[in-house]
Amino acid sequence: MNPLKEKPLFSHELSLSQLSNKLRTILINAHHHGLRPMVFSDFDNTLCDHYIFDPQTNNHLPQINQEISRLAKITNLFIATARFADDPAVAIIAQKLFRSDGWLNQPVICENGGVIFFPSSGKKQILAPTDFLDELTSLKEEFDAQPPLTIPKQNLFTKLGKTVLWLRMQDQDGNGKPEFHQRLAGAIREKIDRGKFQVTSGGSSVIIQSQETSKKLAFLTLLNHFGVDRLRIFVIGLGDAPNDEPIFQASDFAIGVKSQTFGYVNEVCPFGEQTALEVLKVINQNG
Repeated sequence: MNPLKEKPLFSHELSLSQLSNKLRTILINAHHHGLRPMVFSDFDNTLCDHYIFDPQTNNHLPQINQEISRLAKITNLFIATARFADDPAVAIIAQKLFRSDGWLNQPVICENGGVIFFPSSGKKQILAPTDFLDELTSLKEEFDAQPPLTIPKQNLFTKLGKTVLWLRMQDQDGNGKPEFHQRLAGAIREKIDRGKFQVTSGGSSVIIQSQETSKKLAFLTLLNHFGVDRLRIFVIGLGDAPNDEPIFQASDFAIGVKSQTFGYVNEVCPFGEQTALEVLKVINQNG
């Protein structure tokens, strides 16, 4: 374990300037210990807060801040998302946030850690058990026939990935509510084998995945793939919700960009993508 890793015992709410000052001090200390800074971040509602809804594809396409795009391309950065590898948003992530000639920044962790996707080659590394997709297929058929939860004026959408089953409650305009997804997650947990499946919700959807996959395990797999010594880097974790806990656990210093991360992170700076932007600025000034 990294000796500089801070324990998230008491989260404080920081302003952007307070976060900047604290992170600057932390990075100077890490540098003195010979550690390289690296960011391990969630994508939706963390690196990006703005979307355009496409009703034809039922997809929320990200509109990435140009300054975040510029700084991300010069930062050692791993991104994890619940989105599928074939989601148009993942192509946008690769185009807007990764260097075209980079090697460390190429992979995207998709499906909550179930798939590692290499956009440059199209290769997908599946991390879930080989027969798990069959289990998810049966579950999708069951929920399509009999939804685990019904709410007036809300439609349930289900989509099967390589390693996850994605569910979303939304109205005809594509809007969903966090409380509906919390209720949906609770209803699903009552109907599944919890020894086999794990259910997570970040508020905008619900994901069912294997107990053997997570964003943290996928991150460690990638470090091993690239021959990166975990003890030689200082990992700053970014996320917006409790379901990003695997990112926070994998980090030496965890930052929540939304207030619902209290108790899961070292510090909370609840300004969404502006928090992520501040982190990237400080790293590239001091890292």
